[in-house]
Amino acid sequence: MALGGTIWSILGLEPTNDEREVRRAYARRLKEVHPEDDAEGFQALREAYERALDMARRGWAVPPARKPRKKKAETVIDAPASDDRWADDDADRWTEPEADSGEGWNDAGTDRWDVAPPPSAPEPKLSPEIAAELEAEKARLAAHAALCDQLEGLLRQTTAPSGDALGIMLRIFRSPAMDSLRVHANTEYWLAHAIARGGPAADSLIESAVKFFGWDSGRVGVDMSHAQPVLQRRETALIIERLARPMTVGHDAWKALRTKQTLFRRIADRLDPFLSRQVTDLLARAAHDLPDLYSHLDPDAVATWRARLAHPRFSALFLLSLLIVPPILALIAVSTGAFGPTALLNILAAWVVALAAMTGIGAAWVNGVLKPAREWADRYPWDAPLWKRLGWAPAAAALLTVAPFFSNMDWLWPGILLAGLGLVAWARIVTAHIPPPPMSRYRISEFIGVVPILFYVLSLPASASQPTLIAAMVSATLVFRFGGHAIVQEWLYQSPDRQRLTSLVLIVGAVVVGGLAVLTARTGAPGLAVGLVCGFAFMDRALATDRFGPAFQFRRIWLTTGWFGALFVSGFGEAMAKTAPAAFAVWLVIAGVITGAAAFLPEPGRKKRKPGALA
Repeated sequence: MALGGTIWSILGLEPTNDEREVRRAYARRLKEVHPEDDAEGFQALREAYERALDMARRGWAVPPARKPRKKKAETVIDAPASDDRWADDDADRWTEPEADSGEGWNDAGTDRWDVAPPPSAPEPKLSPEIAAELEAEKARLAAHAALCDQLEGLLRQTTAPSGDALGIMLRIFRSPAMDSLRVHANTEYWLAHAIARGGPAADSLIESAVKFFGWDSGRVGVDMSHAQPVLQRRETALIIERLARPMTVGHDAWKALRTKQTLFRRIADRLDPFLSRQVTDLLARAAHDLPDLYSHLDPDAVATWRARLAHPRFSALFLLSLLIVPPILALIAVSTGAFGPTALLNILAAWVVALAAMTGIGAAWVNGVLKPAREWADRYPWDAPLWKRLGWAPAAAALLTVAPFFSNMDWLWPGILLAGLGLVAWARIVTAHIPPPPMSRYRISEFIGVVPILFYVLSLPASASQPTLIAAMVSATLVFRFGGHAIVQEWLYQSPDRQRLTSLVLIVGAVVVGGLAVLTARTGAPGLAVGLVCGFAFMDRALATDRFGPAFQFRRIWLTTGWFGALFVSGFGEAMAKTAPAAFAVWLVIAGVITGAAAFLPEPGRKKRKPGALA
């Protein structure tokens, strides 16, 4: 049943200033009024309890008695509270005389509030000015509430015009009822919730609402938690706007996750060599930072990509190579007579053999490297011994140093190459927990440390370029390509003292390697020189990756232009063949000295302050 009457009759209690009596009466009535059976009655009981408790707390239910005065003053009643959302703070103390509590001064001149005026008691008289102001206030609150209800209805729709929603919100901001502080605060909280949970039309309201209420200004001492969902939705909208523009980073992933997954679309996505990385990054960002992105993606596309990324597979680049490389190898094999005379059947047989060999290599890489790498990353690999995490780096450098001693054994190069591929697999597995740099970072400047090494190898006499040394060079290049970024990450996590110790070892090693390279090059053993210098140069390049500062800027300039000096020192003509290896070795070794000296220089951006200066 719906409850009616004054707040005291709803509670079944006489007016009192005792808060305990109000709570007891409310507890008794709760046994009779259940929200499941009578929601309207429960709401009325709750409102009556809150207002009665407030009046008792302030001592307004039973005002203290005063001495009667000879002349009775005219009673003035302030504005009623017509809507709890938009009412003023001081409105709770007053009630409408003809509804709700019916309290007011009685005609006997006493100073207490009556529970209800007697039937014959005359209603309080209001001056015309106050009555007109009360009606105007009611009209303003009603108009404001109507605009809010209209806007809320539009935001719940999925096809509502954004222009209509923005126009209604601007009318709410210009509403006269917003002059009230409580109406302004309640509107702010309500609108933040409505925009955060609204449909597509809510996106057009974000900027205007943020500027009007100053949600992004960081107001001191104000709880802005209600505005955080709106700010997060604005960030999502900005990211979506950027992703929707072609030729931007992540646009292909955004398009793939919004497109219906047909057979042709799956094949096209599978052959894109860079799409898997972009989709992985976008899904990770949606899962951790911007969950609102999921509402703009196709659920089937997201499920398909998650299933595709859950297990290691052949990369798109490898699939493309399966389409291109086997036919080329088959034509070369038949043209050289390895498969007999040139015939269609022989070409087909060579193609099948090449395709089977490449497929076997790919399957071995997926099952022998990619799956163990994922298992390694799922554990906490930072607790593993240092030799297990970075032992492949000195092993690759040692392979370069040892290979020249077997330069006369041309048949040994397959073993050197297999050993190098083992080191590549080792480096790829134990560095899986460290994300590699994005593909956009692979610019020409990133290969400055490798190009001089190759240039140095080309400057050696032809007799030094033996197959075993070439196999070791290819293996070391692949090893440091897959794991070089892990070396600098490990170095950055070390303490400053250990960093300086490592840098000092690097400087001493540069001097020793440079001296040995000059001696071996001049004594007719350029193979050993190239092994020592290349192994050291690869380590130096790994330690210099992703590090910045004046020293590393000078290092890049030195590696880019220093070979002119090495060429000038080595001379020309016949003397160049003897002196060029030593000159180019010194050129690369000096780069390692610069890398080691960078740890002893002050960090860029930090200025030394005088004693007593403000921090």
